[in-house]
Amino acid sequence: MDNSQNNIGYFPQMPVCDKHSSVELNSDFSLPDYQPEIRRLLSSRAIILPQNEYIGNGNAEASGEINYKITYLGADGSIYCANLSDKYSFSSPLEFNLHNVNTDEVTLLPSCKTESINVRVLGPRKLNVRSKLDCHLYAFSPALFTPNLVGPHNKSALENQVFETSCINVKKSVNESKILNEFISFDSDNDNFRIIDCISDAIINECSATNDKIAVRGDVVLKIFYCNETESAHPLITTKKIPFSQELSCIGVNSLYECYAKGVCFDERFDFQNNGVAVELTLLLSAMAQRNETVKYIYDSYSTEKKTESSSADLIITNNARCSHANLTQNDIFSLENIKLSPDAKIINITCKSVLNELIKENEKLIFKGVNDYQLIYFLDGEYSSVSLNSPVKYELDSRSVPELTKAFKWRAESSVPSVRARHDGERLFVDCELNFNIALYYEHEIKLLNEVIFGEHHNKNNSQILLCYPEKNATIWNVAKHYGESQRAIRQKNSIPENENGIKRRFLVI
Repeated sequence: MDNSQNNIGYFPQMPVCDKHSSVELNSDFSLPDYQPEIRRLLSSRAIILPQNEYIGNGNAEASGEINYKITYLGADGSIYCANLSDKYSFSSPLEFNLHNVNTDEVTLLPSCKTESINVRVLGPRKLNVRSKLDCHLYAFSPALFTPNLVGPHNKSALENQVFETSCINVKKSVNESKILNEFISFDSDNDNFRIIDCISDAIINECSATNDKIAVRGDVVLKIFYCNETESAHPLITTKKIPFSQELSCIGVNSLYECYAKGVCFDERFDFQNNGVAVELTLLLSAMAQRNETVKYIYDSYSTEKKTESSSADLIITNNARCSHANLTQNDIFSLENIKLSPDAKIINITCKSVLNELIKENEKLIFKGVNDYQLIYFLDGEYSSVSLNSPVKYELDSRSVPELTKAFKWRAESSVPSVRARHDGERLFVDCELNFNIALYYEHEIKLLNEVIFGEHHNKNNSQILLCYPEKNATIWNVAKHYGESQRAIRQKNSIPENENGIKRRFLVI
């Protein structure tokens, strides 16, 4: 059955992998001799770098690097940060249980987020870091669905009933790195500054698809946590936004695609100069885009020469519901009494990790829920200490554009916190943070398509000059043509029925 001319049965993207893996890392680290000894741990955070992808022998694999930043109190009473890194990988078999799949065109969408980090001190300069990662492999591949034809047959005698449906088409860009430079002024003539930690995160402000490109514009929020070694003052924080814009190559996309982009910052380098420091960092940008496309498939078939028996198969189709990014500001208020923080405490620094882990549907809203985990460093009674806080977070989408007749929802959500600040008034702690969300939402629907046609004996054609058919109620041209083994075109011509009319409005037909 030749369908190539009309591309019948070709689905641009069918899921071949959808697997979550829990990856646990457990590694011991030794700090270099020049790093001060550890007295107390204050906070920890992880930066997951983009994954390397491999597809081969029916399997998909992703691997990458996770960078830990461990802030601790040194033996000398000052604050320091240890930068550590570990490797991770996860894999899954690809499920090619489709008719015809092009394994060379698999689109792999790996993602990974940190569920937990536990740090233990093993010695003056030794640490054990255990982390748990939630890793997800989502993969798509083009597929061609062609019925299995059993027995001798004449292709020119085949009549096909072709239906239409929608199917997702997913594209992604190649990761592109960009070097950013900025000068941070410390507003002081003293050059005895020490960088404790550098936190840099990307905010995506605009993301749009054009012809073979995804245009991305945003800011990198650069946060320098530093101190003056010659003074007894507390560590300070200075922040600066570095604007960026980039066009990412993404072959096949156009303005009809919805898209989102993300950026990961790493490899910060410093060059101390008069009154400040020159900072160079690497920004790695990536993007994905998706849209629904109309596809044609064969629902039924018969031969005008031979009797046929056909069977159908159920096929679940994935569709795009939403692919977007959003920037939100969240304001949390904590009672100092509830979090056991003294009103005399001086806030030194705060970091945050945000995770979306639940999707619910309420009325006409899709609500993504998760949690913000804060780590607050403060100074009290001559000591630096820390406290962990958390608060719920949610992001809402309008669900009215999503069809009601869906089998299931699937979704992927990535979140980051480019900026977070904290202050208190003696009774309450106020935390303000900027949140960056990337959402990919899918729904599924089921179709029946032709799976197999078995050809039998030739039709016994009636030798009468005129054969009249009195169709049943709700019969169609297709039903009648298949029953009598005649072509639809011939029946339409004999009865002057136009091509766009499938129902039968008359009492009898000439066959």
